[in-house]
Amino acid sequence: MTSLGLGFLGTSNHAVDKKNRVFVAKRFQDLLPRDEEGNRTAILSPGRGQCIWLTTPADFEILSRHFDKNPLDPDFDVDDERDFYEYVSPVSLDTSGRVLLPQDLRELVGIGESVVTAGLRNRVEIWPAEAYANRKRGRYSPCPSAAPREGDL
Repeated sequence: MTSLGLGFLGTSNHAVDKKNRVFVAKRFQDLLPRDEEGNRTAILSPGRGQCIWLTTPADFEILSRHFDKNPLDPDFDVDDERDFYEYVSPVSLDTSGRVLLPQDLRELVGIGESVVTAGLRNRVEIWPAEAYANRKRGRYSPCPSAAPREGDL
């Protein structure tokens, strides 16, 4: 499966190994930039919901632009900025295409022995497998058993 230039797409199931590494699907690896040593690089951060976001450094920079304001401006919320950056972790994939999931992020979202990775164009969401299966589904879900979203009744 290729992305055809559309970004991160599709879902995969993966085991978390004893060293807390998880394999990144090849189709996702191919979209990550390489550092000077040739290693694929990414940024891990807490996502919305019970997941970790994996983004390219460039896409993380776009997310960070929200805080490109004067911190002395009375409308600037430094607590939001602290919360946003608190668990951010730059990472490199190993030669087998695995990424080490930092303990604080794993604990924050409840990752155990297995995960689902879901591509959402400019990011990959890494979910505890059970949480992904039980997540709230949106109105475009192809699953007939999906509960309607609040307000859709």
